[in-house]
Amino acid sequence: MLPLPSQSDSPEPFRPSQQARSYRDLKLQDPPRTVTLSPVARPFLALPLLLLWFFYLNLVAVLRHPRETDPLQLLLLFSIPLVLAIVARFLVNSLGHRTLLRTGSWSIGTVLAKQKSSMWSFGKSAVAFDFSVGGHKPMTGRGFDWSGKLAPGKPILVFYDPSDISRYVALCSSFWQVRTHSGEIFRA
Repeated sequence: MLPLPSQSDSPEPFRPSQQARSYRDLKLQDPPRTVTLSPVARPFLALPLLLLWFFYLNLVAVLRHPRETDPLQLLLLFSIPLVLAIVARFLVNSLGHRTLLRTGSWSIGTVLAKQKSSMWSFGKSAVAFDFSVGGHKPMTGRGFDWSGKLAPGKPILVFYDPSDISRYVALCSSFWQVRTHSGEIFRA
């Protein structure tokens, strides 16, 4: 788990006067915003279909010749539904992010800490950030930095549900892209 820095070594809160140029005049589309899937994430949608096809092939082979079944086939037959459940959970979570990005309110926050990515994290780093909701109520959140560009003290765009502020997502943590008021994809 990513520890939050203590108050003494935490960066100054992100104030409008400190905003980067890309955030200064940020105007996103009014809800519902146009949200598109990242080109990197599109091949991931084919994974469940590939797993189902592989499961079907193994099931047919086991049912046709039950006595000639290899132990590896049985292992695959029982492990593929588990992998499918994990993928389904990830897709449901991603659709929740899409809903927040489409209809949620947004705030500009500050990255507090960043954990270096390990070999098993697929290049994503864990980040802790703070942002204000509903005026000036401060919140602290955690997410992943898929872009690899964040550092402590940098601005971060966070979307949240105004009716349930415990539901939030940082734009860099999602596989979805948000369009600005002019229709261009927002890039931080």
